[in-house]
This record gives sequence, structure tokens and C-alpha cells, in this order.
Amino acid sequence: MLSLHCHMKNILYKNLLLIIFISGLLVLVGCTGVANMGKTSAELLQERVELRWQALIKKDWNAAYQFELPAYRQTHAVSQYQAKFGSTLQWKSMHIDAVVVNAETDTADVRLTLVYSFSMPGVGLTEGNSQINERWMRQDNEWWMVD
Repeated sequence: MLSLHCHMKNILYKNLLLIIFISGLLVLVGCTGVANMGKTSAELLQERVELRWQALIKKDWNAAYQFELPAYRQTHAVSQYQAKFGSTLQWKSMHIDAVVVNAETDTADVRLTLVYSFSMPGVGLTEGNSQINERWMRQDNEWWMVD
């Protein structure tokens, strides 16, 4: 009888350890998606657009480059990416006007307004704003800028 009691305690102990282990795994797996939990695809894209433009405004080319499609980054160096922006324009701020996601094609169009300044010889510092459209694509559950 004592042997049966010890055997039952041993089984309970092993089951308890298994439950603790599985619970820990579930917590770890769950934590990876907590930041994105409950957000729509458009909201996740909007966050990426804002982060990219924060980097561009700061002229942090390495950070902004990380938002480009992986295929683009395989064929273009950061220096090539930076060169396409030139050096005379200074972005001041950005506002997202619209995000339209096409779930069937995993693409999205983002319309935004940029506030910028640039210097012109004989005129000096000129400021303006412009609306632009960007195309984004979702691959492997992440949004990427399409150039």
C-alpha cells in the first residue's frame, strides 16, 4: 500500500512538472505576439510606415533601409538606397492620410503628406508639403516597402 502511495505521488509530481513546463512554453509563445495582439493589418502597417519615415526624417539610412523588401535589399546596397533620396531635401514631418489594404494580394497603398524644406540659390530656404503614395507588400506576416 505504501508503495502504491509513493508511486501515485511520483506520478502527480511528474504531471505537475509537465504542466509547469507546458505553461512556460505557452507563455513564451504568447509573448511573441502580445505587442501585435488585437491590431489590424492596417494598424500594423501604419506603425511600420511611421517608423520608416521617422528614420528617413532623421536621415538614418540604415534604419530606413530595413523596411525595404528583402528582395530589394539583396540587390541594392544601403549606399544605393541613400543615393536615390539626394541631399537637398530635408523632410520635417509626415502624416498618414490613408491606408488601403488589399487582403487578396497582400499589398497596400499608403497616402501620406510630407512637410519638407530645401534651399534654393538666390531664394534661400523654401518650405512646402506634398502628398505621395507608397506601395507596401506583406510577406511572411510582415509589411515591406516596395520600390
